[in-house]
Amino acid sequence: MSCQKCIFVSEYLALLAPVWTGLIVHQHYVHFLALLIATPLIATIQIHSAKQKVLHTKLQQWIPDEAFEWKSGIRKVFFILIPLWIIGLLASPITPVLPVVVLLLIGIISMGFYDKNEPSVMVQTYELSPQRFILRKIQVQLLLLTVVLLPLMIAFTIFHPSYWFIMPVFYLLVTNLQVYSILTKYSFYQPNAISAAAIFFQSIGAVALLIPLFIPLIWLLCIRFYIKSIARLTPYLNDNN
Repeated sequence: MSCQKCIFVSEYLALLAPVWTGLIVHQHYVHFLALLIATPLIATIQIHSAKQKVLHTKLQQWIPDEAFEWKSGIRKVFFILIPLWIIGLLASPITPVLPVVVLLLIGIISMGFYDKNEPSVMVQTYELSPQRFILRKIQVQLLLLTVVLLPLMIAFTIFHPSYWFIMPVFYLLVTNLQVYSILTKYSFYQPNAISAAAIFFQSIGAVALLIPLFIPLIWLLCIRFYIKSIARLTPYLNDNN
């Protein structure tokens, strides 16, 4: 196994640590061995996937064309996102911790779908005012993210009903950061460019998932970036006001 494969296997083992512990404690040795064998196989698939033209999946076909950020993002992280989602779902009967971690990781990953700015013509094809354009972007992002996360939240609630309130809290936290990510992108919008400033502020949003003290700062920045986004998009969408 190459060094790169070892890195991937180590990452999966780290993510699966709560699962290993639960399986061993409850003496589910067959499941433990199955996951132990599957882990290097998943890492191998992840490495070779970039060279294969298998990423035009049925899943991508279900994504609406206007959500091109998701189509592009899924193409890049398909073999990370899907195993991660499956791990979170399968771990729901075993531990309440891992599904929450998976939800947060998916939230962070999906924020990265908005790191590159589209051409101005793609902004103008919406034929919306800046305010309605931003609102539409937020609606589409939250809808797709909810579709992805809903099975995880339902499974968590079924197997851990006494902790039912945890998933809604973290879901609201993640969706807040999705809104923040979109506002950050368009407040520094430049056609066909990647803004270093936008990436910096998006990273602050990711840190807020780990340090909740940053959440009030994120809310204040959302207001600031909304105003900047409207101003930044107005030259491109002025005819639609």
